[in-house]
Order: sequence, then structure tokens, then C-alpha cells
Amino acid sequence: MVFSLFLRRMKRARNKLYLWGGLFFTGLGIAGIILPLMPGTVFLLIAASLFVRSSEKWHSWLVNHPVWGETVRDFQAHKTVSSQTKFLILGVMWSSLAFSIYLVEMLWMDGLLMSVGTSITYFIHSLKTR
Repeated sequence: MVFSLFLRRMKRARNKLYLWGGLFFTGLGIAGIILPLMPGTVFLLIAASLFVRSSEKWHSWLVNHPVWGETVRDFQAHKTVSSQTKFLILGVMWSSLAFSIYLVEMLWMDGLLMSVGTSITYFIHSLKTR
């Protein structure tokens, strides 16, 4: 009796943690769509995986959204990203990186920006293309 009550409370706490995590990563994903250096798609995929475990309502909203819903659905169903999405992500990211490197006059910061850009490029290229 006491143990089952404990398990129910733990499950409820875990679901709340997944829900809040999903909301947090949705916020980062939306910011990533607006801010070119953040990979918004990756954060939205993380949010979708958390919502699957916590809230059907939020998961449904995310996968049926008119802007990023198709990308999230494709990735969840087939583990693929369209070549157009990859091109857009990398084009915007490297344009903003080039502009940032131009503005920043610290060599170590230029190296850091290049390392981050190279890592994200590797990750994006490692995803299957549909």
C-alpha cells in the first residue's frame, strides 16, 4: 500500500519533470529558430521526445504545428530530416558564424565559434536525409 503510493507519486513527479523539460526545450527551439547560432530543430526534437512521455496535448501541438510539425513528425517516424531543412540550418548558421567571426577580434573566440559550427555541421550531416 505505502509502496504503491510512493510509486504513483514518483510517476507523477517524473511526468511533471518531463513536461517542464519539454516546455523548456520548446522555448529553446523557438529561440533557435529566431537566433541563428542555436539549432532550433534539435531542441524541438528533444521536446517532442519528452512530451511523448508526459503530455499528449503538448506532443500533439508540437507535431501538428504548421511551421515545424512536419520536421518533427518525419524525424519521429523515419529518423530523417529533409535536405532542404539541412541546407537551411547550415546556411543560416554559417552565415551568422561568418558575420560573428568578422565582428569578433579575439582569435580564441573565432576558434571557439568555428569549433561549435563544425560540431553542429557534423551532427546535421550525420542525420539521415529523406
